[in-house]
Amino acid sequence: MNENRLREFIFLLIETIKYDEETLTRWAKKNKSQTWQEKLLMSHGLIPIPHSSIPFNKSDSFLGEGVFNEAFEVLYKGKRAVAKITSESQDIKASVKLDEIGKTVPRKISRHIMKVLSVFKKPTQPDILVVEYLSPLPAGIRKAFWNSFEITPENQDENEKINKKKMLLDNEERLKNIVSASIKDQIINYDTEAFDDNKQNSLRNLIINHPSLLSWLKDDASFLDKERIQVDVVHSLRWIKTSNDKIRFAHIIRKICQSIEAYVNGKIFPKSYKNYENRIIVNESETQQVKDVLFALEWLEKYKGIRWADMHGKNLMIRPGTDTIVICDPGLFDFKEKLEIDGDVSSTN
Repeated sequence: MNENRLREFIFLLIETIKYDEETLTRWAKKNKSQTWQEKLLMSHGLIPIPHSSIPFNKSDSFLGEGVFNEAFEVLYKGKRAVAKITSESQDIKASVKLDEIGKTVPRKISRHIMKVLSVFKKPTQPDILVVEYLSPLPAGIRKAFWNSFEITPENQDENEKINKKKMLLDNEERLKNIVSASIKDQIINYDTEAFDDNKQNSLRNLIINHPSLLSWLKDDASFLDKERIQVDVVHSLRWIKTSNDKIRFAHIIRKICQSIEAYVNGKIFPKSYKNYENRIIVNESETQQVKDVLFALEWLEKYKGIRWADMHGKNLMIRPGTDTIVICDPGLFDFKEKLEIDGDVSSTN
């Protein structure tokens, strides 16, 4: 049997038994290449759901990672779910708090909030947050979201800004994650085969090591010189040949710099859903999806006092089998002191 046929056979086998709890449990216990993460999940009765990768390794049930967590597809109480292993308790608290709020608001709003299924904690071990399984947003909708988000200045304490800059200097992984996420959102309509991972990494490394950015993060410069970074980085990307590509990447680089600024100086939050009233972003049905969740975000801020932080297209996913866009990562939000009386949810128009 050749390798391609073997892959097809294993894929068919896995899909056949994918959600059979007894079979998955037996497989997991016999899997000698099980990672420490999968062993941790198993110790809490969370059964990793393997994908069709060969050889079996971390990617079997691994879905992705963020700044604070790693996500794995698991079977929980007989249902498909996602388990997030995290060392940051605030990350869990934010999701749990939003889930609690979701139980107190109208259905039109709560359907856009991710369901938390369980939280597991053990001394000396990372915490585990178990949530409903969600799918990535379609590319067109994700681009629509990214384009709808703007930087809104916050009255943050200067010491808080300094601390955030210091944290980015001390924690290169977080800075890389912020820049990488921004790159992926910005190049969504670019020829991804031509702009491969190596080129994305090259762009990221040029930005995070640029003297203007480092000077600003060290607080030696009063503002982030985005124009200097644009010129230098575009000039350094020698695989950019045409004038149109130079203009496009200058725009991308500026957006990436704005993402870093937003993290330090303020927040990223969508413009009013009303801006989409007479504007078709992708197509009519998808535009309504965007308007609905933007309405929910604004309603939650206005009537439940949520001050969203670090919100962007990556924080939103879609509930399988529906057209409902869901807030999957609320960021480390806080609350306003003054709330308005709960408002009308009868219309997004």
